[in-house]
Amino acid sequence: MRKSLDEMFALRDATARDKEWIVQLAEDLAEVTVSPLRGVWGDKAREFARESVTSLFRFNSTGEVRFLIATDRETDERVGYLILNMHHECPFEARETYIEDMGVVSDYLGKRVGHYLTDQAARISAEAGVDYLGAHISFSNRRALLAALSNGFELESYRIVRPCTDRAIQATSESDQALERQDQNEKMRRTLLARRIKRRQRRQARGSRQDT
Repeated sequence: MRKSLDEMFALRDATARDKEWIVQLAEDLAEVTVSPLRGVWGDKAREFARESVTSLFRFNSTGEVRFLIATDRETDERVGYLILNMHHECPFEARETYIEDMGVVSDYLGKRVGHYLTDQAARISAEAGVDYLGAHISFSNRRALLAALSNGFELESYRIVRPCTDRAIQATSESDQALERQDQNEKMRRTLLARRIKRRQRRQARGSRQDT
């Protein structure tokens, strides 16, 4: 019988000792989570991720921004994080919390850690009396968009940008390299995930034969 997410993972708030782990994971995922259209990719994307997470961590102790850590219940290993802004400014009357960033370690991709983290963020928002949980996803991060839409999120708007100067046009053109790299990484991720699933199925099959 398949375990529930609550049986697989536990949630806690991050401490100062988690800061560098979160920053490092954010850097590792930056080329997927940061849109490359403005020329922010490669080292620039990693630098942007480090600076953004570091600046937000200052509000962790005040409760304005909560850094949530998901851990594996069996190993107590950190498997993902979610940065939840509890006081996001929404243009409408309804109150809203906002996911500033989220990351999952590579070995746990496909194990629904992201679903667990967003479920917990929605629960925390509801307990605070906040009606909506919002997030922004880079257009190139298709996997995250599909995962969000399959876990209760609704598509509210499209954000578009047009380069107006020669410098911006050049940066947008160069971003194609980043998109090609993302496509290659996604293909590799799918290959590794398929192999992992096959290994798991073989272990389960061997276990079933031994039981009989």
